[in-house]
Amino acid sequence: KATEAISKGQVVMFAGVQGSHVLLAKANMSAPGFIPEWVVGVAAENFDNNEYGHVIQFCELIGFDTTMYTDCDLLYLDPATPGGYTIT
Repeated sequence: KATEAISKGQVVMFAGVQGSHVLLAKANMSAPGFIPEWVVGVAAENFDNNEYGHVIQFCELIGFDTTMYTDCDLLYLDPATPGGYTIT
């Protein structure tokens, strides 16, 4: 369940629990107490705030534009952009 609007392809992290549901937020390295183990995957679809959705950890995300990267680029969580990527 999203704690904020999350777009397809954004990196997401654990943000708590609500009943039997995991709460997700855009992965944000500047979040208080952030640890890398909080990162759980990539949003497989758009989520609105308080909406349920799917996250992928391994596989191909169809319909997500990666043309700004070259083949074999390693993608990392961008410390400056919550949910974003960097190649450095």
